[in-house]
Amino acid sequence: MFLDKTNLDTCMQLNASYKNMYKTDFVCTYKEFEKFEDDEVDADMMYRAQYLQIFGLVEYDERAISASLDLIKSKVIELPELRELILKHPHNSSFTSMEYNEDTVSDMLLVCLFAYPTMDAFHLCLIDAFKHGNITETSREKLLKAYSSMTLSHDAQEQ
Repeated sequence: MFLDKTNLDTCMQLNASYKNMYKTDFVCTYKEFEKFEDDEVDADMMYRAQYLQIFGLVEYDERAISASLDLIKSKVIELPELRELILKHPHNSSFTSMEYNEDTVSDMLLVCLFAYPTMDAFHLCLIDAFKHGNITETSREKLLKAYSSMTLSHDAQEQ
């Protein structure tokens, strides 16, 4: 595509609109569906739908998700406590053993936090970060508890 002023303006507008798409007014409830046995709706299906919803999407759009992740990365830079929470992810030791720098590790772990075990708790931390400029103790503890359950399930699988 030839990039002239009109195309450049359009690209900039798209990027700006993508950055406003991360939804802090949405609460993830997909794990509540673990309690129900339903042939039509299950927790995994709800997780996939809510993954899109927190990015303001109805279908997968890599550019929109990437733009939202860039916005989240800027918040991580702004809030050291958010970065510390990300670096506590159980997979951190796997990445740091590969000799990546801390910024690269943080970026890789950020993507991991949108996986099923942690997305709901991490989303609460992001709501706090964007709305209040800090992470509440309640949100922090929920994320650490999710990390702990990941470690426990991993340890059980190894035995």
